[in-house]
Amino acid sequence: LDYLSLLHEGAHACLDWEYYQGLHEEEWNNAVAHDNNRFITKYAKDNPRREDISESFPVYVVLKYLNNRIPKEQYNKLMETIPNRLQVFDNVIPEDKMAPMSVSNYPAINYENDESQNKLVIIIPSVVGSFVLISVIIFLVLKYRYRKF
Repeated sequence: LDYLSLLHEGAHACLDWEYYQGLHEEEWNNAVAHDNNRFITKYAKDNPRREDISESFPVYVVLKYLNNRIPKEQYNKLMETIPNRLQVFDNVIPEDKMAPMSVSNYPAINYENDESQNKLVIIIPSVVGSFVLISVIIFLVLKYRYRKF
């Protein structure tokens, strides 16, 4: 199981209800509409009320916290595809709630773009991936399960 899969499943557990049918449903729907109904993967497009958040959230984490480790053109493409949903995630995880992190001393992320499956594969080095994963999941659990923020 890779880190992005854990972020994907963590998004299901912590965000789906809030943003598909809970307090923030309208905010998410507006973001999707303002993104011209573009989706980050075919899986998200085929299952927009079940997989859009969980497919988009790992990409958000990479763009937000590991952006210097992916090719610039891919970064720009991802930012242009779902900018309003990325802004929603900025509201979910405010900057002041995340520990500062630097990945400049870590090896680059292995990046593959599998066009045939419309799938972005990013393998995060284990130390960096662990830090990002743990920080994000802990914050989401505290915020949405225990209402601590």
